[in-house]
Amino acid sequence: MQRWGIGIPPSLSMRAIVELARRAEAAGAESVWAADIGRDIFTTLTAVALATSRVRVGAAVAICFARPPALVQLAAADIDDLSQGRMVLGIGTAPPAWNENWYGVPKHEKPVARMKEFAQVCRLMWRSDFQHPVDFSGRSIQIRGYGRLFPPLRTQIPIYFGAMNPQMLRATGEVADGWIGGGITSPRFVTEVARVHVQEGLAKAGRPANAVEFVCPVSCAISTDRAQARAWARSHIAFYANVTYYDIVLNLHGFHRETQAIREAFARGDRAAAARAVSDEMIDTFMLAGTEEECRGRVRTWTGCADVLTFRHTYFDPTISPETLLQRYDSLFRLAEEL
Repeated sequence: MQRWGIGIPPSLSMRAIVELARRAEAAGAESVWAADIGRDIFTTLTAVALATSRVRVGAAVAICFARPPALVQLAAADIDDLSQGRMVLGIGTAPPAWNENWYGVPKHEKPVARMKEFAQVCRLMWRSDFQHPVDFSGRSIQIRGYGRLFPPLRTQIPIYFGAMNPQMLRATGEVADGWIGGGITSPRFVTEVARVHVQEGLAKAGRPANAVEFVCPVSCAISTDRAQARAWARSHIAFYANVTYYDIVLNLHGFHRETQAIREAFARGDRAAAARAVSDEMIDTFMLAGTEEECRGRVRTWTGCADVLTFRHTYFDPTISPETLLQRYDSLFRLAEEL
């Protein structure tokens, strides 16, 4: 049976996020995931952990370059304690422009090495105390004499990598417990690219072939008005296609011309033109967009590409109200029943 979860829209109020997490758990979701955009990811996951009793509570993903590992592992351990062992710590680099322009973090010359060291240090810190402190000297992270004051509930909280490029996918196979797809993902990308490179990393590290869990987001835009749903989808894809991080999946599907037009429009400050440059083929490749009935007919094309499919409704278009979002998640729950 295909397992499924949901991605929480950060545009909702915290009270609405709590309500949606409860509804998802009641509907049969196995996990609830929060993104590190628009809200503090660990505050959101804390609220979800307290509001639920069964679902896994996942970061998809925490921007690790903007935070030191000592603070990330503390937050993850506290949420794991609150949820009684349901925390999944997803970490990712974020686009370099976000790190530099939003968080004041200088460009890292060795992002793959830093991700691997970040995971390693978190695991060392969970097992540490002042009798067994962490002394770590890596290529990008140095730690001296760190010891936890109190032991965590679990010393092996799962760490998943948000990864798209081959080097980071191979690193996922080498050291991570799971893989999380990005804002533009497709079943073909998971099968032909992500799985292939992750398996290369697994083989290099001598790990079992099933050591990494694959978590694939399914981005949706649903409305009784098909044209409205497709317009929402265009805004969603344009936002992500403007980030070069996603070239690997855009190029896989041959969307070079559309991608160039989207980026040229953003460079002019014309978001409307960027959305118009998104083709119908892009929408059908990367999203479930249209009426609920139309999406129900296509949802099974995603079945089996990953261990867990996480349904999330797009929230980028300002015409999508919080009330509309909450209603649309009822449609997503019904789509999950078709898997």
